[in-house]
Amino acid sequence: MAAELVGRCRRCDAMVRLSPASVPEEVPCPACASPLAVAWPSDAGRSGIEACVLCGFRRFFSQRDFNRGAGLWLVVAAILASAVLFAKGPPLAWLSVLGAFAVVDGLLLRLLPEVVVCYVCQSVYRGFPRRADQEAYDPKVAASVQPLRGTLIGAPPSAAAGEG
Repeated sequence: MAAELVGRCRRCDAMVRLSPASVPEEVPCPACASPLAVAWPSDAGRSGIEACVLCGFRRFFSQRDFNRGAGLWLVVAAILASAVLFAKGPPLAWLSVLGAFAVVDGLLLRLLPEVVVCYVCQSVYRGFPRRADQEAYDPKVAASVQPLRGTLIGAPPSAAAGEG
């Protein structure tokens, strides 16, 4: 898989896809044409992302590359199907739905690649090696960086380089 960054424009919130091979230091937003400062490290493809290319923050979490909304809908569908079978179906049929969902979830966990996500601007880095300090999502870290979301997004990456 080719390395790419999927982030958002600081001005209009449009989705921006960037590749480390094809990005100069400043890129126009495809929707509003405002300039986005980009700071790709030269060794990002070998050693992973140390600081966010768009906001400069240094804390990331890793997760599987699966759409969060689709995952939520799968959970809701499994719960609803299980509840219907619990109320109207044969005994323990509801349990088979939950078991099948657990199997699908386990397969997705094994088969899907990992991505790295910036805690502050939620930029997703695909195809980059995961660093040892980029662990699973931690709600405590997310809560601690919540006040930074408005201040770092929009700042040039060099302004936030010492944060985190």
